[in-house]
Amino acid sequence: MIYLKRLQTTNDPQMRRFLIGRATDDGYFTYSRAERHGTLFPNIAVVMAMAKFEDKQFEEALKILEDAIEAQPKRIEPYGALATIHRKRRELRYFAS
Repeated sequence: MIYLKRLQTTNDPQMRRFLIGRATDDGYFTYSRAERHGTLFPNIAVVMAMAKFEDKQFEEALKILEDAIEAQPKRIEPYGALATIHRKRRELRYFAS
């Protein structure tokens, strides 16, 4: 998560690439070992999905969040991250009534 926070404060392309790589690597290490019904799984999934999103792997990020929602539909974290991704991609049609 710290790499994603640092990513928000830099515009240097080389540093951004480095931070995205670290966020993805660290996120995958934890995500691949997390228990889907464990308390921390939704938070871990959000970090992994946001790292994928920053790496422009949009479909993979959405799949991770959809899996987290399926595993624990009452947890709000994945829904918020899903909304953030759609907002950042200007896909607001998903929120129109």
